[in-house]
Amino acid sequence: LCSNCGHKQDMPLSIRTYDCPVCGLSIDRDLNASLNILNWEPSA
Repeated sequence: LCSNCGHKQDMPLSIRTYDCPVCGLSIDRDLNASLNILNWEPSA
């Protein structure tokens, strides 16, 4: 899940950089995941 635009794509764990084909974000996979957790809002 892109922490910038929300695009979802499947990736093997061996790929360590997240490259979003929609918005162009290129970021370390773990940093992207931590930003997703930080920005997560529970649904009602």
